[in-house]
Amino acid sequence: MDKKLAVIVGVGPLLGKHLGLEFASHGFDVVLIARNEVSLKRFKQEFDERKYNAYIYTADCSDFLSLDKTFDLIVKEHGIPNVFIYNTGITTADPQHLTSTDLERHFRVDTAAAYHLSAKLINDPRFKAIHGTLLFTGGGLATAPSAQYLPLSMDKAALRAMAYALNESLKKDGSYVGTVTVCDVIGKNSYYAPENIARDFYKLYETRSQVEIVH
Repeated sequence: MDKKLAVIVGVGPLLGKHLGLEFASHGFDVVLIARNEVSLKRFKQEFDERKYNAYIYTADCSDFLSLDKTFDLIVKEHGIPNVFIYNTGITTADPQHLTSTDLERHFRVDTAAAYHLSAKLINDPRFKAIHGTLLFTGGGLATAPSAQYLPLSMDKAALRAMAYALNESLKKDGSYVGTVTVCDVIGKNSYYAPENIARDFYKLYETRSQVEIVH
């Protein structure tokens, strides 16, 4: 029997890496996607040391052509993922004079790219056939917005709405959509340790009993 595949977009040293480790610990092959190839190679060494199968690819979530090229290559080389996780967002504080251009730039990375890649899977009959899973990293700003992080607040609200709407529409096909809403800084303390949050993602995948876990 072929191993299951998890594709993770937005892999850094905190949550992204630990999402890969969590799913790999349950027998998944994992694909790690980020902009920084040097960091990806370092992360892959950690997976190799644990005898986990990990594959690395670079892409820029603000560039949909780059995303399409990378994603199509992954599907060609590894097949359709059983689990797709979007874990990317611009989390820096806003500039003093926020413009509509800033809002558009944030939205493209924070939310639109998540939908762009999700739609590729939703519209692929192979994803429906395996009753695939889409998971998004949400944020507490979705329900408790901040003027200092206005674009991120708006975008996390949109991402949360997307998770709920897609979950409802895809249930009939046996697919599942969920989100983990992280309400503080990842790594701030033991409760917000990335490995603890990563377990919430696996719980959503495994149980499919709720759309959202608030952490």
